[in-house]
Amino acid sequence: MSHRTPTAAHRHAFTLVELLVVIGIIALLISMLLPALNKAREAASSAKCLSNVRQMITGTLMYADANRGYLPPTSLGSEQMDVYGTTRLVARSWFGGAYGSAAAPDSLTTANVTTGRFFPPGSPIHKYWGVASAGGCPSFQDVETLLRPGYGPTSYAYSDYCGRGASGAPGPGTKLSRFKRTSEKAVFWDSARILPPSITFDRVPWGYGTTGNPGNGKAEPNFHGRHARRGNVAWLDGHASSLEPVYFGVFPTHPQLNSPLLKARYIGNIDSDMDQTTDEHFAPTP
Repeated sequence: MSHRTPTAAHRHAFTLVELLVVIGIIALLISMLLPALNKAREAASSAKCLSNVRQMITGTLMYADANRGYLPPTSLGSEQMDVYGTTRLVARSWFGGAYGSAAAPDSLTTANVTTGRFFPPGSPIHKYWGVASAGGCPSFQDVETLLRPGYGPTSYAYSDYCGRGASGAPGPGTKLSRFKRTSEKAVFWDSARILPPSITFDRVPWGYGTTGNPGNGKAEPNFHGRHARRGNVAWLDGHASSLEPVYFGVFPTHPQLNSPLLKARYIGNIDSDMDQTTDEHFAPTP
């Protein structure tokens, strides 16, 4: 008996129904894998962000150690600095500097933090916190805007109680020794805001510590739970952690804001006593 090997022409071909079944199975597998991939991507972004704020608080404490115990000031005004080999006037803030302006970006005599060019070394703590000073939260990059280029690609806030003192007035930072229970005092956090009266979603430029602003209480919430409804916080004792925002329903200074609107964007407060008028996680302990 002879046996014939089937040729290519005699091999079984997929029918249309079989192809559709295979495509359907592939599509089903993709739909099952995508949520897991998105969760893994967000977990990586959250970990990178947590690393950022941990670098930032470590650099802040190193700065205080080198400056008689004073925390970095929110603003240092303007001064002449070497900017990539050229002496320029730089508007300096805790998060970095800016030189030039929208009208004259390369000007040697103007410095505008709102429209100038971002200059990370303008920060007094730039040399201490490494790569965290030049970037921001990976989960917030798609929200970054070019409206304020002098602020750079940043997405955190800094407590005014640390940077401007108990009065909230411009000046040197607060002395570290004034704070008790430092493990409960927030210094940096994931931040965003709903901007009244237009009610637009916006980042909070670095330095706008409106949660933790002396005299302002919790009037304008800006703690952003962008990591699976949680946000990262760096605390004054040097540790960093993740927690959920607390939502309040009444904001007398901004009547356009309301709890459902803020919850929809995961914007709330860092709070534990459920009292909207207190700053227990920011103010120095008497």
